[in-house]
Amino acid sequence: MKYKGFQYCVSLSLFLFCQLTAAHRLDLVGLMMKEIQPGSYEFTLMASKTVLFSPLLHIKAPESCQQQNSTHYRCKTDDSDSLWQIKHIPQHLDILLQIEPYQQDTKTYIVNAESPHFSQNVSNKNSLGHDAYFIIGIEHILLGLDHLLFVLALFFLITGLRSLFWALTSFTVAHSLTLILSMSQWIKVNTLFVEAMIALSIVFLIFESTHKRFTITKRYPIMMTFIFGLLHGLGFAASLSSIGLPENQQWLALLWFNLGVEVGQIAFIINLLGLSKCINALSFSSYQRHLSKTFVIYAVGGMSAFWLIERTQLLW
Repeated sequence: MKYKGFQYCVSLSLFLFCQLTAAHRLDLVGLMMKEIQPGSYEFTLMASKTVLFSPLLHIKAPESCQQQNSTHYRCKTDDSDSLWQIKHIPQHLDILLQIEPYQQDTKTYIVNAESPHFSQNVSNKNSLGHDAYFIIGIEHILLGLDHLLFVLALFFLITGLRSLFWALTSFTVAHSLTLILSMSQWIKVNTLFVEAMIALSIVFLIFESTHKRFTITKRYPIMMTFIFGLLHGLGFAASLSSIGLPENQQWLALLWFNLGVEVGQIAFIINLLGLSKCINALSFSSYQRHLSKTFVIYAVGGMSAFWLIERTQLLW
């Protein structure tokens, strides 16, 4: 009876976590407002194919401005304090707006449904610093369920804290490498293909977790997590590309984003270790703990298999 209650708790926790992640996940896209000449503004939307961007969303310029085409506006040069507005922003969407006045430094801040107005002369106290990418990195890893489930699969597969530490270090080095290479435009990969392969990586680890034999990841954990890390780094880059980096502080913003990802990943591992300690402290038999672990493994495997099928279909 005690075990059934525990099983229900595990099932309910996993279900609620998935629902919470889906319900509160914020799409974040980047929008650049660049003054290419005094009074002449060009807007560039940096959204990946995986972001559902509302077709009704459009920019409302001040009355003193004239729209030249879909992305270009011409305004009076002495009217830089007038308010612009982005209309019809979906509730789930945050826009990371980068404003680059003519021959001045770029300023960044958030525009959303609650705060849709902005002006060129946004004050420094209201603008976001490059360290805002640190928070974006943390949110990306903690709200990115596929990346969390990959780490969870590693947690189940690799025994021993030291082995897990080196495997995660290898994963970190690898995804940092491809993140930098991709954001530097040195490598380009189909985003939908990368997302499908990320789902496949989780399926692969879960498959190995269900076997007692000495699998390839158990035999070479550092090498395998490095390979998977290269793949996940491309996924991080796809998300960051939809936000964009400030042109004058690209490397600093990239560093803060990567640090945020690592902090989020470490926080998740610490929570897993704490949960594992709590479960081991309860008076359940080894068979009951094993059965609960198996239940979670198959639940994660089912979710990742569904993602793999869903994302593969999008390739055709």
